Amino acid sequence: MWVCTTSNIQAQTRSEDFILKPTIYVNIDATTWKTRGRLLYDVEGTILKKVGLAGFQVVREVIYPHEYELVVIYREEQGAQYAIDAWGTTIRVNFRFSGLGLPQSKTWNIVEFSEDVQFASPPYLDALVKLETHPYYFFLGELLESLMHGQDSSLSEGLKTAVEQRLTVAYPPPSVLAGRATAQDHFMDSSTVVYQDLAFHRALKALQQEGRFSDQELVFIARKVLVSPLRSLRLQAVQVLMQGQDLESCGRFRDLAEHDPDSVIRTQAKQFMHQCPSS
Repeated sequence: MWVCTTSNIQAQTRSEDFILKPTIYVNIDATTWKTRGRLLYDVEGTILKKVGLAGFQVVREVIYPHEYELVVIYREEQGAQYAIDAWGTTIRVNFRFSGLGLPQSKTWNIVEFSEDVQFASPPYLDALVKLETHPYYFFLGELLESLMHGQDSSLSEGLKTAVEQRLTVAYPPPSVLAGRATAQDHFMDSSTVVYQDLAFHRALKALQQEGRFSDQELVFIARKVLVSPLRSLRLQAVQVLMQGQDLESCGRFRDLAEHDPDSVIRTQAKQFMHQCPSS
């Protein structure tokens, strides 16, 4: 006889959640130009974590049933010489995402170069940080989820949705700030937290440059990142809101005009205040 208990219900719920997760086959081919042929960067583990945290059930063998497929070709190539017997690194990554309901595969490429800048990061680390903060890599999990649900979406539309989704975790409303640490811990590791604002900055810049979105369509992102500790991101957000004439942000601009630590941001906020209705 079956007896329904709390543990039974919890076990059934966990089982149903596991079953309901979309399944994805992830195939990662990674090589490096380094003489030993050993990657210093765990690209496979990083990608699997991004995909798993986005709600996918990952399968590693193509013979297992799956609804989606992600193929990643990761190459570390020898870059420019910056010292005797010392070379930079070029990182190239190709992505192909296909599967259930998608009319055609979504493909995109990332290329990042290390730079020889005195007193800056070592060239390999420089290229790696650029990869880690590239919008189409940093937000990979959310991007796949967005493309899965918006099957006719372009890559840029998928990125916009992915960024908006991550922002709700990175910068939650004041009413849920008490639980922020828990939410952050659940969705982000330490490197993700360190790089997130730079990734937001690069994502907002990419969305602007692609020309598919008006400033009004980027208002949600810009409003959220006004509290970022990254000066360049705050300034970027201020400019988007000014160009979009977002009068609903007048209260935020008053605060920026008085309290932002950066003089340029304070000045721009004061200029925008002339458009705001008098309080």
